[in-house]
Amino acid sequence: MATLDLTMATNVLVGKPATRLPKRRLKQISALLREIPEVREAHVPEIFALGIMQTPRGVLFVVIEPDTAIDAVTMRIDDALGAILKKREQLDVWPVSTEHRLIGTVRETECLVGWRD
Repeated sequence: MATLDLTMATNVLVGKPATRLPKRRLKQISALLREIPEVREAHVPEIFALGIMQTPRGVLFVVIEPDTAIDAVTMRIDDALGAILKKREQLDVWPVSTEHRLIGTVRETECLVGWRD
């Protein structure tokens, strides 16, 4: 898994994945995220960063609070995803703070895999 850093991207297109992960895999990811209290919400949309990516790809868009926990939580998710995903499945991790500009757009894709009030 790769951690996305799209700070240089000027335009990011966000939508429902053309090919969704199997329900079993989504349940495993959801269970993983429930174990991490800093994860506020998570989604699995497909994104395309114009000028950066060659093709759209699926991402695990994870909202983490507090911001200071982003690095540690991302490492934990990356490690666990290696055991969940099959070799042919790819899902990059995009960790963000609760103030990220794309949260509303990502929510509109209806690709929710985790939510914590």
